[in-house]
Amino acid sequence: MNGPSSLRRRDCWNLLGLLACALLLRGWLVTHTEVLARDSVEFIRLALRFESQPWREVLRATHQAPGYPLLILMALQVTDALGIERTSEHLATCAQLVSGIAGLLTIIPMYLTGRRIAGPTCGFLAALIFQLLPVCVRVTTDGLSEGVFFFFVATGLHFGIAAMQERSYSRFLLCGIAAGLAYLTRPEGGEILIAIGISTVVAGACAREWLQMPLRLAALALGALPFVGGYVMVTGHLTRKPASVRMFQAEAKAATRATAGPPFAVFWNEAVDAGHSRGAWAARSVLFEANRSAHYVGLVLALGGIVLMRDRLRHDGSLWPPILLAGLHALLLWRMAYVSGYVSERHAMMIAFVATFGAGALDPEADARESGRAPRGRRLAGDSRHG
Repeated sequence: MNGPSSLRRRDCWNLLGLLACALLLRGWLVTHTEVLARDSVEFIRLALRFESQPWREVLRATHQAPGYPLLILMALQVTDALGIERTSEHLATCAQLVSGIAGLLTIIPMYLTGRRIAGPTCGFLAALIFQLLPVCVRVTTDGLSEGVFFFFVATGLHFGIAAMQERSYSRFLLCGIAAGLAYLTRPEGGEILIAIGISTVVAGACAREWLQMPLRLAALALGALPFVGGYVMVTGHLTRKPASVRMFQAEAKAATRATAGPPFAVFWNEAVDAGHSRGAWAARSVLFEANRSAHYVGLVLALGGIVLMRDRLRHDGSLWPPILLAGLHALLLWRMAYVSGYVSERHAMMIAFVATFGAGALDPEADARESGRAPRGRRLAGDSRHG
């Protein structure tokens, strides 16, 4: 019997089609990009510092997470072995290729995650929509860390949902490893651990699986510990990114801009917004940027998918992690906007990422009938028949 873990011919054709479509789009963008994003230059410089300086010193002296620069360094070493000369154009191309290839590979775990949520159509639409979102295409081919980050996020989410459905300790371990790698790429990767952990605790408690629950959490933590613990031991901080550090300030002390800012972000305008509720402004800004990141229709489609799946959401705890992930990220973005007076559509990509699964699940019954899986009435901890 075919289950969510086995690929059928339709799945292979779906994945090939998605990869071909995304490859053409990303290839065109990489070859037609004239100037990289400013942050990508910093990532390249950091990769070169990792090559020439002790890693411990580099980590303590930079606010950037090391995951993406280390992958750029690996790509440079591969091209060195091939005898390709290092030029400024070559360095930029390596950064773009690392980000672009990772963004391309994100299709695979996204498809598999959507297939577990509501069937092959959900996986196909979720991966396709995310690959075609303008903000996604732009930042994952511009030498930024988002391509690598979302590959690890999608992989962690896939293993987390699979672990809950199959009650598999090994998949909880793999989820922790992927989440730890996401954390080493961007500190928001820790949100996956929290979302999967909360879902596991609540679902396990409702199913009265008192013995298995702590073992699953232990496997999840064991996978992430080498990455999170190693970074904290070296730097002495969970994150050194200034925006993340400011989020935990008691008051909004950060400097704000007096202008509306570039079109890809929203800034608190002291001349216009003074006297208004900063908390309400932050909530509106997060919603506005999330809506732009999802290209305006994504959030509406996602809500439609959630409404159609409301019965399954009450009975299947393995469907909770994506919603918790989006909610947690929205809460952190609100805090960042409140304190820093700034939020961008790039920051809201996590919400758009989750929204694609809701949009792809607008017809969960069709794929459930096709695959022979009952869409309703599962137990909270997941359906042990899977796998």
